[in-house]
Amino acid sequence: MAEIRRIIEDSGALQATEVLINEFGAAAYDALEQLPLEELPKTALRKLAEATVSRAS
Repeated sequence: MAEIRRIIEDSGALQATEVLINEFGAAAYDALEQLPLEELPKTALRKLAEATVSRAS
């Protein structure tokens, strides 16, 4: 497993994926702010988005 992780990291795939996660996450947060929703559903969606784009290594 360590060898696979090293190959993924060395190829730049991990960094590229993290950049995409950040870009798509920012776009999702921006889109969420434009929705005509009350604060409670927006907060729930914001927490869902945070859980989706957050991860531990």
